[in-house]
Amino acid sequence: MTIRLDIWHFTRRFAAGCSTDSHQLYATFMSRLSHCIFMWDQDDLKAAKDAKRAELEAGGRHPSEADVLRSVSRSELALHCRRITRGTKETQAQIHRLIQAFDGDAGRDSLGVPLINSARMSEIIKSQWKHVACIQDPPGVQLYAQTGSS
Repeated sequence: MTIRLDIWHFTRRFAAGCSTDSHQLYATFMSRLSHCIFMWDQDDLKAAKDAKRAELEAGGRHPSEADVLRSVSRSELALHCRRITRGTKETQAQIHRLIQAFDGDAGRDSLGVPLINSARMSEIIKSQWKHVACIQDPPGVQLYAQTGSS
């Protein structure tokens, strides 16, 4: 039997490396941490962009790729696109870049309080890096069920 780590619990472990959850940058950090782990399924994203392009063209517009992407709302992505994990190495690289971006002066709020407790976050990284593989989508396992089709 394979035991996997729940991604919510994994992210909560990194939250413990933040000075406080009431910090002005905390919500942004946690949102970006989620983006470090998940990405939109590329086939689903292409289908959503194709549908949006057709919708815009039906309205007489000739949108660029950037226009199409800007026009697809977050709620449309959530409704029509699956999220998948990025893979162990990519997730680790993304998390490392995120922590670097919010550590030090860039992670200070308007009162000068740092978001990240560097020493604590360093220990969290050491202890949690081995678990990144545990949060990846298992190969060959369908995590989504198709609904609403006839």
